[in-house]
Parts: sequence; structure tokens; C-alpha cells
Amino acid sequence: MALTMNMDSKKAELLLRAALLDDASNVGERLAALSADIKVDDDGDAWITLDIDLWPEDKDSPEAEAIAKMLWLEIDWSVTDGTFPFAWPGLGEHSDKTTTYFKMVLDAYGGQKPNKRIEFPFFSTSDGWNAGSLPQILLRKSTLEQSCLGISR
Repeated sequence: MALTMNMDSKKAELLLRAALLDDASNVGERLAALSADIKVDDDGDAWITLDIDLWPEDKDSPEAEAIAKMLWLEIDWSVTDGTFPFAWPGLGEHSDKTTTYFKMVLDAYGGQKPNKRIEFPFFSTSDGWNAGSLPQILLRKSTLEQSCLGISR
């Protein structure tokens, strides 16, 4: 039984993203590769949009070009900006380890800890549908159960 590859646009996009990662030389460029907007159509065209704050405008991706050639694709390169989730996107250029990079981000934000508040957007409260953290929801649930069971504090 012969295996078939069943190449489709999603697989081609994944290969192109992996190739971008191969060419990334620091955390910023890897973040650019991971967040790149990559589209492939059935006519042999591919579009890759990279964040200019993370991937240098003058840097090529020989690996992505090689994959495109193997897939008979023509890549249209473009750039965008402002897609980076943190301030100071240039910090990624100074580290090859994500942990070192994120420590620099935390230091740049003044040592703030990540917000661990989990939002549950469709929890009904007495004043309508409202978001709340898990402890708030559990407290509301406990209060509701107590009132339904006739338990008072």
C-alpha cells in the first residue's frame, strides 16, 4: 500500500513557519516566525507577513524560500508592525533563550508579575451577565447554594 502525502495549504503553511524558525537567530525572530501571517492558495502563491519590530526588514529566510521552491510556491513577502504583545519588542534581539528574554521583559515592566486572574465572561450575577475571577465565581456559587438550601451564616 503506497502512502500519499495529501499536501494542502495548512501543511504548506506549517512547513513555511518551521523554515522561518530555522532561520530565526534570536527570541524576537522566533516570535516573529510563530506569529507570522502565512497564507497559501491553490494557485501556487504564498504570502508571508512578518512583524518588522521582530524580524529585520532586510533579513531573508533562505529556508522558507527553499521550502517554497520544493512546493512550487512563489512567496510574496510583506511586513507589518504593532502586532507584538509586549512593549519593547527589540529586547528579543538580545537573547537566544526565552526565559532570559522574558526576565528582561519583566524587568522592563518594573518587575510586575503576570496577571493570573482568569476571566469567565458569561457568569450570571444579580446585575446581569458579568465577568469574574474563579474565587469570585466560587464565592457566588457558595452563596447561591447556601440561599437555596436555607443556610445562613
